Amino acid sequence: MKLAHWARPLSSALAQRELGLHVRPLDETLADTLGWLRATGALPS
Repeated sequence: MKLAHWARPLSSALAQRELGLHVRPLDETLADTLGWLRATGALPS
């Protein structure tokens, strides 16, 4: 919650550059997560 009060946006550029982090679009990530949860039985089909 403390981060939500910052006036400036956060950036993942350092993690991308130094750790090779690959940031995917949110809709793609959510679709994959929901598909995995359904495949494991954690969510109904």
